Amino acid sequence: MNQVGIDILRAFVAAELKSEIAPGIEIYEEAMKRYRTRDDLMALQTVLLGLGQTQRALSASREISQRAPPNPKFWRPFSDTELSYRSADLSAEELIRLAANSRADQGVAFFLIGLRRLAEGDRAGAREFFQKVIAWPGFGWGYHDLSWVFLKRLERDPNWPPWIPVKNSEKP
Repeated sequence: MNQVGIDILRAFVAAELKSEIAPGIEIYEEAMKRYRTRDDLMALQTVLLGLGQTQRALSASREISQRAPPNPKFWRPFSDTELSYRSADLSAEELIRLAANSRADQGVAFFLIGLRRLAEGDRAGAREFFQKVIAWPGFGWGYHDLSWVFLKRLERDPNWPPWIPVKNSEKP
């Protein structure tokens, strides 16, 4: 796992331990000062979504698309598509369609859709997409591992995380 992955985990664990987002946000903000590449900055937006900060994550992703130098096309061709979804310039359906030719891209797409649904309080939708990520072997791959952790957490507590309000349609 690289350093940005460790910072993402630290932010989630800090929020989980305190059952509030402030410690996770603090780690996120500190980490944002240390990274410059588009991929690292995009990955850090995962923290904001996991902490239920959807609008802040969308704004940060739009800023990344305007300011961070693009990745070379040969490096991660799907990253521009991923950033378009993270910026809300692309629908979930379109993201899935564009990821159709690559299992790795599908995994990224399913994770991002699951995480956005979780951030919006749609825990059932989040579980559905996290299950799609872990349906194929990918243990040790960051999004796969986080999907597994989030799915197990949601199975143990259907109202997890406590800092994200449950959608009215999911309330008992």
